[in-house]
Amino acid sequence: MRAPVTCRRRQKRHTFPPSLGARIEFIYPFLGEQMQRLELRDISGAGLSFTLDQQLPLLEAGDSIDEVTITVGHRVVDGDLLVMRLTPDNTRGAVCGGLFFPASDEDLAELHALLREIPRLASA
Repeated sequence: MRAPVTCRRRQKRHTFPPSLGARIEFIYPFLGEQMQRLELRDISGAGLSFTLDQQLPLLEAGDSIDEVTITVGHRVVDGDLLVMRLTPDNTRGAVCGGLFFPASDEDLAELHALLREIPRLASA
């Protein structure tokens, strides 16, 4: 039995209207290097969450997902993700939340620009 992982995100979470097409992309190795393109539910300065559209076998809290790309509108941010929570588990429809680590200083700047821009994007 896995111990529950508490949420460590203390910053405001920004959600996205479906019209923005906000998404997260990464290669999931346990499905034969299959590219995952999933709906991004929310983002903050430290983390994000997304919805699984299929079961991702072996994915669990504590896993690292490398080479993640977040796309919201014209903003693209690359980085890595540390999985902190799967609610309820790694099956289709579950929510995966994690800490996001931008890949470079440029990606960190792009993330900050995205966070500043979200209120305008959400109202458009």
